[in-house]
Amino acid sequence: MSDKCLLLYLDAPMQAWGYSSRYNRRASASWPVKSGIVGMLCAACGIERDDENGIARLAGLRMRVYTLRNSGERMIDYHTVGGGYDLSKNPGCSFSGKSEQSIAILTDREYLLDCKFGVLLSGSIATLQFCENALQDPRWGIWFGRKCCPPAARVCEGIFSSQEAAEARLREMVPEGDTANRWRVVRDADSFEDGSVSLMDCPVNFFEREFRTRRVADEVLD
Repeated sequence: MSDKCLLLYLDAPMQAWGYSSRYNRRASASWPVKSGIVGMLCAACGIERDDENGIARLAGLRMRVYTLRNSGERMIDYHTVGGGYDLSKNPGCSFSGKSEQSIAILTDREYLLDCKFGVLLSGSIATLQFCENALQDPRWGIWFGRKCCPPAARVCEGIFSSQEAAEARLREMVPEGDTANRWRVVRDADSFEDGSVSLMDCPVNFFEREFRTRRVADEVLD
């Protein structure tokens, strides 16, 4: 284990960080969740959705999320999937069972608007360097939760010698007019007692949609 940290900067007009969307309402958390960050890293690294060893390597990194700007604004998008497709050519579409035509799946998808976050990853230096190289030349496209949320700025800020050095860089990046004096920080908890909430957002297998619980602490940093 190394004290070094990989710093990510997440800036986009829209972001979506789902972690408990089981039905037609696809809500977003107020900050980037681990499944979304690991999914983005997997895309950059070229790790398949069912590669449990590759996913576990990235999910094993400890994560701290800093809210640099939260506009408080959200958007709901009425979204349809499928409907009228030939099932013999599109077997993944939903259908009623009473006809050969697929039916549309209707969802309401939530997005965060005009938000900015810093994400600090720590762990094996080899894994941090692997992610840094992949983000600079990604294998597949990267986005913030959904494909319609591409980055508006460079994502990878590089590897820093310590958490304090990475936080100093974040303070330099605070948007004009915002404050760097008080940040909301959501981090991996050191123990159950150290945390404040449990999230089912640590990925095991994206293809099977299998996740395990992660304990996090939600704090304010002065």
